Amino acid sequence: MNVEIPVGATRQQADWILRTHRDKWIDFKCWIITDFVAQAKTVVDTYLQGKPLGLDIVPARSPQREHLLGQRLNALSPHADCFSPMLYHHVLGFSPGWLREILDELAAQTDRPLVPFVQVDPFSSNSAPFSVREWEQVLNAVLSHGGCAGLIAFTGNMLHAHGRGRSLEKLLRR
Repeated sequence: MNVEIPVGATRQQADWILRTHRDKWIDFKCWIITDFVAQAKTVVDTYLQGKPLGLDIVPARSPQREHLLGQRLNALSPHADCFSPMLYHHVLGFSPGWLREILDELAAQTDRPLVPFVQVDPFSSNSAPFSVREWEQVLNAVLSHGGCAGLIAFTGNMLHAHGRGRSLEKLLRR
C-alpha cells in the first residue's frame, strides 16, 4: 500500500488521504487491526492454551465500523473465538428492537458466536431508568437470537436493582 503523502499539515494530509485514497486507507486500518488480533491470538494460544479470545465490537453498521474503527468481522473471525458487541441500547437512544437488527447484521458477517454486552440500567443518574418490561425485551432479543451464545450484563451489580435479576432468572428457567 505504497502511497506518497504530500507535505503539509496533518489535517491537510488526512483530508487528502480520505479524498484520494479512502478505500485504501480503510483497507489499511482493517489490516492493521486484523494483524494485531492475529498476533494476539497466537500469544493466547501459545501461553494460555485452551483459553478463548473474545473481541469487543462497537455496534456501528459495517461500513462505519470499518471506516471508524478498522473492525472487519469476516477478516477478524479466523482469529476470534467470539465477538461481544456493546449493545447499550438505552444510553444510545435505541429501543430493544435495535438489538435484533444489530445482532442479525453481525451474525451475517461471522460464524463465531456473539456474546453481547447488554445495558442493565442507565449509566448516569441523569438518565431515566428503563422499565423491567424493556429489560425483558432486551433479554428476549438477545437470548432468542440464534447467533448468541449468552450475554454479559453491564453493569452486573445492577442486576440486583429494580427486579432485573429476577427477570433474568425467570427467563433462563424457561
